[in-house]
Amino acid sequence: MYDLDEPDQQRLGFDRGVPAGMTVWRLLTRFDDALVSSVLVGWLRARRPPLAAARPRRYRTVIAVVG
Repeated sequence: MYDLDEPDQQRLGFDRGVPAGMTVWRLLTRFDDALVSSVLVGWLRARRPPLAAARPRRYRTVIAVVG
């Protein structure tokens, strides 16, 4: 996270510098994993293209998630 440029820091609300990795880890460990999972699934489904009527048998949508 230390490679964020100034516009990205402002967009994320980091007005007093980028938080340390341990601070981010503490925050993330307090999230409700079921809620985060359902929010991410909804977000990913919203970005999926509409289902086509006829797709090749071996077709599948792949979304890469990092982190």
